[in-house]
Amino acid sequence: MNDEEFKRNLDLYGSDLERWPGDLRGAAREAISNSDLLQKLVDEEKQFEETLNLREVEAPSADLRDRIISSARARTGKGSKSIFGYLGDLFGTFYLPSPALSLALILIIGILIGYFTSSVNSLNNERQLTVSQLTFYEGDIYELDN
Repeated sequence: MNDEEFKRNLDLYGSDLERWPGDLRGAAREAISNSDLLQKLVDEEKQFEETLNLREVEAPSADLRDRIISSARARTGKGSKSIFGYLGDLFGTFYLPSPALSLALILIIGILIGYFTSSVNSLNNERQLTVSQLTFYEGDIYELDN
């Protein structure tokens, strides 16, 4: 077992090798015995697991399951078939400070995008005009058109 496989299995199964699948245990023990780095990783994982086990977990209330199910049922009945209803449901979960401020920000962003894209296009157009002005052919010589 190489180091990457060992690290992946350590993340999956934890620091206790007895919880690893039987076909991986032997290779894991051999990898640990051959590498100080892997032994250090196992020790760090063990410390991390012990720290997690020290945390107290609050038991859920007795009616939590019923509240989740009733909330989900109520939510599914609110859907609308129109595109505006769908967009309202989609963006209803986002907090917008106020409609006026949101509209102003959208307009400012739109103006900035328009300004920058038009300035890029005008630079390209100016270059084409300059090249076309320089390449008027009259007879045997090229002349500038003012």
